[in-house]
Amino acid sequence: MFLSAAFVICLVPSIVAKPFLRRWNDIAVKHSWVEVPRGWQYHSSAPADHEFSMRIALKQDNIDALIANLWETSDPTHERYGQHLTPAEAEALVAPHPDSREAVNAWLEHHGIPAEDIVYSTGGGEWITVRVSVSEAERMLDTKYNVYHHPASNEKIVRALSYSLPRELHSHVDVVTPTTYFSTIRSMRSTSFLQPLEKEEALPEDFDINAAVPASRPNYAIKVCNLFAQLGSIGTTAFFSSGDEGVGAGDCLTNDGTGKKIFQPAFPASCPFVTTVGGTTRVAPEVAVSFSGGGFSRYFAQPSYQSSAVATFLSSLGTTFSGLYNATGRAYPDVSAQANNFRVIIGGSLASVGGTSASSPTVAAIFSLLNDVRLAANKPTLGFVNPLIYSQSSAFNDVISGSNPGCGTNGWYSGIF
Repeated sequence: MFLSAAFVICLVPSIVAKPFLRRWNDIAVKHSWVEVPRGWQYHSSAPADHEFSMRIALKQDNIDALIANLWETSDPTHERYGQHLTPAEAEALVAPHPDSREAVNAWLEHHGIPAEDIVYSTGGGEWITVRVSVSEAERMLDTKYNVYHHPASNEKIVRALSYSLPRELHSHVDVVTPTTYFSTIRSMRSTSFLQPLEKEEALPEDFDINAAVPASRPNYAIKVCNLFAQLGSIGTTAFFSSGDEGVGAGDCLTNDGTGKKIFQPAFPASCPFVTTVGGTTRVAPEVAVSFSGGGFSRYFAQPSYQSSAVATFLSSLGTTFSGLYNATGRAYPDVSAQANNFRVIIGGSLASVGGTSASSPTVAAIFSLLNDVRLAANKPTLGFVNPLIYSQSSAFNDVISGSNPGCGTNGWYSGIF
């Protein structure tokens, strides 16, 4: 009896441990690329001892409730118009569920990361930061990190072509970075450019930094877009330029291995919770400038605030470009402003610049002045302005000529709207 009892006792640790091992060993791919994203090149294997800050974005709880609140408080016809949340209220509404924190903490502990080394972001606490080496990250994410080179900017970054997480964590984690997101600040600087002044030499540098880039991986785009919804819920609008490469955002082929030609949308320009600004040129009449970006999202559904305007546009378009764009997606830009021969002062000298990085801050400044008037009258800010813009279209100049060529086509024609 003693030997039998001892045998049973010895089995207990093994039986208890196996479910926990299966918990973290049952992994599934979170995101992967079929090939290196266009514009980047493999350079070398990442050094195993190279350290970086791994950031884990937990899923926001009640994000649907926050978005529903946003639609009400930004609709000028709704009784709750202008009743924005405070930052604390918005953060509390979408704070990650305690189960998400518990699950991720347990996974990190399994990989030898003590609780005292886990740093939560302030506010809602949805971002977790831990310091890891390449070898540790590769083990945790079942991946391989390499150094990739971006010839256009001569920048090198450490990234992976895929990463995985335990299946249990997929419902708790939106995204882990840095992993498969390849765009960088320096590689996003092509959306503004200097133009020569008459009898003057243009300065050899960019006017602005802009974030209009071809749409990235879905999880990342959705996470970032939801953060803009959270910003809108507290009464703030984020303005983004539509990009300066015409239709297709300068990248007309899919990177899923098929190389299919489509009108690639830009991000975050295609997020429904931001106000996207295109470019125009000339006056009387004002026309769409040829480089202005625009199109339809392949991730985000068309929001109700623009459904009527887009339906009119698509009716005029007919079957043109059929199959090249997502007719049910969020359309952009929302408004446009002058983006050509835009005069600015750089380093004390007059310069002429071009790009939607000029038109976007122009529009943002106008709405800032409108908010000043409202605040002076003890009224709330306009908040997220897109529903207001589309409901008051008669307040804007209707640009009915010009197009934005790209992807071997003449692009979208303003005149068919």
